[in-house]
Amino acid sequence: MFAKDPKIFMVYEPLWITQRWEYYEPDFHCSKCELQVVSSIVACNFTRSSVSTKFLSYVSEPWTGALPVNIFKTEKFCNRSEDSVKIEVECPEIGQHPGYVDSVCNIKFKHSVVKVSPVRLPEEKLANLVPQVLLENPDIDIRVLHLVRDPRGNINSRINIDWVKDYPNPNLAKTARELCDTIVGNLNHADKALTELKLKHRYKLVFYKQIADDPLGTAKEIYNFAGFDMPAETEQWIVESTKPNEEKLKNALKEPYSTVRNATGNADKWRQDAFFERNRVIERECAPLMDLLGFKKVAEPADRCSSRELRPVKNQ
Repeated sequence: MFAKDPKIFMVYEPLWITQRWEYYEPDFHCSKCELQVVSSIVACNFTRSSVSTKFLSYVSEPWTGALPVNIFKTEKFCNRSEDSVKIEVECPEIGQHPGYVDSVCNIKFKHSVVKVSPVRLPEEKLANLVPQVLLENPDIDIRVLHLVRDPRGNINSRINIDWVKDYPNPNLAKTARELCDTIVGNLNHADKALTELKLKHRYKLVFYKQIADDPLGTAKEIYNFAGFDMPAETEQWIVESTKPNEEKLKNALKEPYSTVRNATGNADKWRQDAFFERNRVIERECAPLMDLLGFKKVAEPADRCSSRELRPVKNQ
């Protein structure tokens, strides 16, 4: 959604890049890499540190398969020329020109947005990034949007793209427990730390189900929280992407990272009877998270006997 807004400098999952440095550049040692990269994005200031500039040298090519838009390859950064024969787009080596990036970001965009998955944070903890970003950028009105999904839908999605092994694989329980424990920890941190910093008004929790049930209404609520004005083209994109026609949906389903989906249907796929055993494991391992967020368990239907066997009663 934010990537489709022409006024927003949107960088999707930049910490994919810093995470890869650990594996591919073992001799490169960096203190607080994640903080420096995220801060440079929200502040539109890539000259602030050598790490921020180093990050720019890695963005000429897509760094994740789910990248909706590589903002650094758009026309606002690249020169476009065309004649009757062909169209040419020339993009500068921005890793060598961080000042140019700062200029474009500040002049051609009104807001900055960065999307980060907790799995790519140090120790997967919001506590190791969010407060520091807020405190190191006191002159910027930063807002934190925390998206949380029902663990049954979350893990169902991860199984579909082969990130998680399905039931009866014994690792399913361990994966579910670790994922949900991390989410509980991050929710508790957000509530405690931001309250202590008196920044709770800058934080908003949004459930995936809210977006699925009312995509446009929730989007407008998010824009209002962020202090952004939603352009007509973004509103149109939301409607077309969450209520696609049959042909568009069929083509989109071939691509696991497509942003086009039937919103409500996609959110409730985990409810299928075929996933009963999977959901039973997830509900057991994620009980603290489900209780915290008020999610109801559904893997124990009334007509299913889970703890005892029914036997015919013999005539006396």
